[in-house]
Amino acid sequence: MSNPLTHFNEEGRARMVDVGAKNITERVAVATGKVHLQPETMRLIKEG
Repeated sequence: MSNPLTHFNEEGRARMVDVGAKNITERVAVATGKVHLQPETMRLIKEG
């Protein structure tokens, strides 16, 4: 049976995949994050 997850090898490690034959498409990725700081740290950042 072939591995349906082509970006991973038999050990579950990521591997490079040839995408040379794929059509060019426009893609957009959006990432968000949250940073938690102590009030003193935020004050120092704001003061430069």
